Amino acid sequence: MKEMCQLLQADASDGQYQSDLASATRETSSFLISKVLGREEEQKRIIELLLRSTDESASASDKGSSFSVIPLVGIGGVGKTTLAQLVYKDKEIQNHFGLKIWICVSENFNVQRLTKEIIESVTKTEHSSQMKLDVLQNILKEKIASKMILLVLDDVWNEDEEEWRKLCAPFQDAAAGSKVIVTTRSKSIADKIGTVEAIVLGDLDKISFWELFKKCAFGPSKPEEYPELEEIGRIIASKLKGLPLAAKTVGNLLGSNMNPHYWRSIMKSEVWELQQNKNDIIPVLQLSYQYLSAPLKRCFAFCSLFQKDYKFSEIELTRMWMAEGFVVAQGNQRMEDVASKYFHELVNMSLFQQETSWLGHYYVMHDLIHDLTQAVSVDEISRTNDGKSNKISTTLRHLALETGFVQTKYLRSRFKKLHSLFFRCLHLKSPPIGFIKKLRSIRVLVLSRCRLRMLPISVGELVHLRYLDISYNGIKKLPGSLCELYNLQTLKANCNSLISLPEDISQIINLRHIDVENEVVVKIKMIGRLTSLQELSEFHVRKEVGFKITELSGLKQLHGKLKITNLENVESKEEAEKAQMKNKEYLDALELGWGFDPKLDDNKLVVMEEVLEGLQPHESLKRLKIRRYCGATSPSWMKKEELSNLEILELSYCESWKDISCTALLPHLKVFHIKSMCFSKSCFEVCGSRESKLFPMLEELQLTNMNVLEEFPNLGRFPCLRVVRMTEIKSLKHIDFATFGATENALFPMLEELELMHMHALEELSFLGHFPRLKFLRMKEMRLLKHIGFASVHATENDPFPVLEVLELMDLPVLEELPDLGSLPCLKSLCLCGMSMLKHIDFSFYGATEKVLLPRVETLVLRDLEALEELPNNLGRLPCLKVLNILKISAVKQIGHGFFSTEAISKCFLSLERLWIGSMSACEGWCWIDGSELFPSLQRLFITECPKLERLPPLPPSLTHLTLEKVGSTELPSLRELETNGSGYNQTTSSLSYLRISECNNLASLEKGLMSQNLSDIEAIHVEGCNELMRMPLKRFENFTSLKELQIKACPKLSLTQEEEAALLPPSFKVFILNDCGDLNKLWLGHPYRSTF
Repeated sequence: MKEMCQLLQADASDGQYQSDLASATRETSSFLISKVLGREEEQKRIIELLLRSTDESASASDKGSSFSVIPLVGIGGVGKTTLAQLVYKDKEIQNHFGLKIWICVSENFNVQRLTKEIIESVTKTEHSSQMKLDVLQNILKEKIASKMILLVLDDVWNEDEEEWRKLCAPFQDAAAGSKVIVTTRSKSIADKIGTVEAIVLGDLDKISFWELFKKCAFGPSKPEEYPELEEIGRIIASKLKGLPLAAKTVGNLLGSNMNPHYWRSIMKSEVWELQQNKNDIIPVLQLSYQYLSAPLKRCFAFCSLFQKDYKFSEIELTRMWMAEGFVVAQGNQRMEDVASKYFHELVNMSLFQQETSWLGHYYVMHDLIHDLTQAVSVDEISRTNDGKSNKISTTLRHLALETGFVQTKYLRSRFKKLHSLFFRCLHLKSPPIGFIKKLRSIRVLVLSRCRLRMLPISVGELVHLRYLDISYNGIKKLPGSLCELYNLQTLKANCNSLISLPEDISQIINLRHIDVENEVVVKIKMIGRLTSLQELSEFHVRKEVGFKITELSGLKQLHGKLKITNLENVESKEEAEKAQMKNKEYLDALELGWGFDPKLDDNKLVVMEEVLEGLQPHESLKRLKIRRYCGATSPSWMKKEELSNLEILELSYCESWKDISCTALLPHLKVFHIKSMCFSKSCFEVCGSRESKLFPMLEELQLTNMNVLEEFPNLGRFPCLRVVRMTEIKSLKHIDFATFGATENALFPMLEELELMHMHALEELSFLGHFPRLKFLRMKEMRLLKHIGFASVHATENDPFPVLEVLELMDLPVLEELPDLGSLPCLKSLCLCGMSMLKHIDFSFYGATEKVLLPRVETLVLRDLEALEELPNNLGRLPCLKVLNILKISAVKQIGHGFFSTEAISKCFLSLERLWIGSMSACEGWCWIDGSELFPSLQRLFITECPKLERLPPLPPSLTHLTLEKVGSTELPSLRELETNGSGYNQTTSSLSYLRISECNNLASLEKGLMSQNLSDIEAIHVEGCNELMRMPLKRFENFTSLKELQIKACPKLSLTQEEEAALLPPSFKVFILNDCGDLNKLWLGHPYRSTF
């Protein structure tokens, strides 16, 4: 390591190759690897283990856990995390597990932190870091109870088995079959925590490694096109020892410059002569650093301040670079643009990796890359968790300090020369930060999450400070001395408790970024003085000095989005023009809004029109939203094609604006939303005939709450339209899609999504032709719709919906007949709900022929079909159906043979995993086909509110969850065991892990049927509201070896067969909840497991 550091520091080239040979760079500097190469066998093995209900070589109980742990072991850079990500995103795995959680552990194996992160991943909300471990674990247990979990713990280093047991304790309540994947470099860790033999990743084979390397080095180009480079590349690849991380970093380095001299210089680098350990590839990675330009080297080295696996954003890091002076504006490019360019160069070199979580997109560094940042910054940058400065060198310029104590007297002498300080004081309610006045040279100061209640006045003495982050503290008010930081560029103060900024904050004339809550931003007085400001999210116009719209005049550097509200406080066109909106060329999005005024008169309307006229934006604007404009005419700048670059236009609550025809001529408009406007067909009449080229680029059209619109206008053709949404157009009686420029052969040739909702006057829908690209179709809440017309399947050569994936017909109460939609070959989800006049679902509706029956449908919901007399036939033949919900179909008396199949087949509902039959008030039973295997994949069955139901079909051994609620006079006769039906398939429901029986008023005994089986996987039994239930055979429970929880509520007649049964609960038993069960409560009073509520 020392030898390598010396080489790095002695590197005299200082990135010269980047400038000298730049003319040879290829067009794309990075190439996205769409799949993992060379790991197919390992991937297949992991997926097999994840989908198995039990471990192959060892039971989970042998390890003291109720779930399986699969370790992935290999040296750094070999691809453990990448392989785990590939498996995690696998479609079959996504469907198999109800909850999927990814946690990066790293060297800091803190159980409290990890538990908090797991909870946040499950709930998608942040939790306080001050919560105690037992509180966090109780929350986690509640969230994951009885759920099938996949947890990935990436980059585990800790070998402490006690800490491991603490972390895993809440997962004992997860469903059987839950899995944990652990990636680690340590075989010792894998042996201690794994419940199966570890999957060890070695080097990639030569063929796969070369494929990966050439994709990174040559991108989409073929190596054969560069024969000299290919020869050099093969030599370099042979030096990389088959490690994927090395292939990416070195390959991308080569790909940044396709000059043979550049490639030879890398091939002959002294790096290859350095000694390296078996688990150390830093000398190879050093090449990536050696060939960076000087500014990029400084930017990269700065990242050693972050802890390993720290999640950072581009904005966060680049603003720190700017504050440190690593970035200088170039020509017309601002510092932010140059910094962004630097950032993405490091991304393209695979030094930063983009990832995604519930929080959004972020970046991380591989831990070996992080090691490299530390190696190249050893003299100037350090991270420590020790508050004693005798371990902190006086030559340091950048320090990250995380500690539970601070010895201020030592820090005073050490911090005078610091340029950056990341300070986080752990476990202290009132951290001592008086030392910050000694930071005379500080540029970047991060004090976020420090439990600060106030910022000391001495902060005003930090005259060189350019970046200050005090977010996530309890600060209510900032000191006025903050306004003396004239060099400050970025202020981050996202504190929920912060009421306002200091009154003179506008004196900080170099301030470029203010990251605070909107309600704080709008209180800034004289904000127009901040002429360097790059973003302003919101501006509330007032009439008093310091808040008038003229404050916007000097803010010419604004980028991104600006929302201006309370425009009723602008008194004239001249005042509006002084805002200089026309000169704000960097704004991408602008929102203009007026407040609601119940006393509008003609004079005010005239002023509104003049004000909007005076707020003409720059021609580069891409998104415009206008809200509560009550003028009657369009501004001239919308009529003269001044907004030639506008892509998104939203108009809402502009009730007097009658003519918006000019919008149809916007050449690049892609998204058009209109809401709560009071115009009729005439608003578009001047758009011309159907042959006019109107909305030539429009991709999305959304109309909402258009109560006056009675007839849809002729809008011409929409060659690019992908999405149409129409909601709450309550006066529209008819839509003829021919008005959209449809032809017999192409109705919206590009349309992918069509949604029609809450159109209560609509009586008929006429469609022409077919929808060649439509994937999503929803029709909902149309009270008078009687007919849906499509071109007949037999009248056209093409299927009307060849790629439709989601179809929802909901709340159409007078629709009596479903249209013929063809074979729907790509349909995945079908929902038919709320059609009270529908008596029959004809076979032709969901299958053009008997041979092709919804071949890809996975989810089917039938609900609120009051007149339906029998369920659709042949649902048991749907090959991919996984979820079936049949609810509130009150006229069906029996689930007959046809429901399964009208023909003899060996297996019915082959792929079905979840079945819910509910609120079937007339249904008395089932009739199934003898000789067929029913529901071979079923995992969850819910039977609810079927008071007349007396019999269930045979249940499969795959069943894990069974819920019976408000079921009739059954004593569960068919739950004893599966019938053979001539197939020799005679097994019990041995996989059942959860059973709930609720409000089955005629159920008298559970001694027979299901309870007579050996339910070895059953974990929870809930029985409640069964008034006639008298027998609960606890003597059988000693065989339920996985049982953890028994709840019995509101069963007043229940008794035990004999008192000594109280001692027969299995060792796994943990919770017994007993409530309102008559004499049984007295018998079990004082039992060690018993609790009540």
